[in-house]
Amino acid sequence: MKKILLLPISFLLGMNVLLAGDSVTIASKKLDEMNEKIDKLQMMSYEKEAAVLKDGYATGITSINYFITVGLALITAIGALLGYIGFKNIAELKKNHQEELEKLKTLKSVFENNFTNFNTEFAAKQQSIDDLIKQFRSGLEKVEKQNLEQERLIEVQRLKFEIQFQTRKEKVDYDTLLELTNKALLLTPEDEYLLTYKALSHGKRHEYADAIAVIKKIPSTAKNSLFLQQNLAEIYLFTKKIPEFETLFNEYEKQFNSNRPATAAYLKAFAYYLKGEDSALKYFISTHIKPQKKEGVKDLLTSSQLLEFYSEADDFPESSSKQLLLDFVAYLKGEKTAQELTTHIASV
Repeated sequence: MKKILLLPISFLLGMNVLLAGDSVTIASKKLDEMNEKIDKLQMMSYEKEAAVLKDGYATGITSINYFITVGLALITAIGALLGYIGFKNIAELKKNHQEELEKLKTLKSVFENNFTNFNTEFAAKQQSIDDLIKQFRSGLEKVEKQNLEQERLIEVQRLKFEIQFQTRKEKVDYDTLLELTNKALLLTPEDEYLLTYKALSHGKRHEYADAIAVIKKIPSTAKNSLFLQQNLAEIYLFTKKIPEFETLFNEYEKQFNSNRPATAAYLKAFAYYLKGEDSALKYFISTHIKPQKKEGVKDLLTSSQLLEFYSEADDFPESSSKQLLLDFVAYLKGEKTAQELTTHIASV
């Protein structure tokens, strides 16, 4: 019974399978047909679009060609019109061009001439300005030099005033005097006045070699040449340079006797003493004793500002000749009378 029931069922199932298979096949065919139709429709759409584009392109080309043709015609017409006008006025334009060109050439020439003249004038003015600047600088340099010179002269005068102040002291400080003269000589190395006091300072300091060197720097034509030669003669005696003294004294003896008779007598007596000629010294002093005013004799000897044996006697040994010479110097300075000196000579 079960087998009989299973057969109809199997048959039905088989029929259903067959029917299902047919349905799938039919559906697949319909799907293919639909795809073909879609492809055809797409192809037709592309062809229509292409046709439309082709027609639009052809129409555009035609329009462009038309406008080009019309444009060229217009350009040709305008060009012809302008050409007509241009050719008509070309002669006039050329004429005007030549005229303007000539004007430009004229202006160029005028400008070049004016520029040349300007350069010439400018160069002249520049040179004038340069000359003024040079004159100004030169004047400024002169003023500066004058200022420096004035400052130098003022300082020299100040130092000379101090030197005079030192020499007028009762007791002269020759160290300070030498220092002042050296400072002043740095500013005016050839000053005879300063060189004289420098030599005197060296002599008073017993720096005889330095004193001689300074005196020899002073020219013989100097205003105080005689005074310097007297000092030099005395220094020769202090340094016992008898031959040098005699040469110098013989050269200036007449001038010494006429201008500085007391100084000349002192130098001569000093020389006799150094040479040890006591008799000649005694005789020479006795012949030079004359009654005269103390003031005159004193001024004559001290004004020479010699070193004077009288102030330097300690450097020489004691003797009767030394004392006689000291008394003679005191007489020449107005410190002893003629009678006192005569008495001294008589006692020797």
